Amino acid sequence: PWIVMERLPGRTLADMVARRGPLPAEEVTAIADALLAGLAAAHAAGILHRDVKPSNVMFREAATCGRAVLVDFG
Repeated sequence: PWIVMERLPGRTLADMVARRGPLPAEEVTAIADALLAGLAAAHAAGILHRDVKPSNVMFREAATCGRAVLVDFG
């Protein structure tokens, strides 16, 4: 299988936490929900990530936390 992704701005969860410090629980919950949905879809297709970490989480929208996207499936 191939994974094709959109081009995203270079802002990661690791960058966000380094800049802002710990995130509010509501924001963490929204990020976790998006990541779990992505992982569920990948697992349903037989694809494993094996390296889920803050530097592999990027965001679609720059102004706010936006929608989290898990990257680096390689």
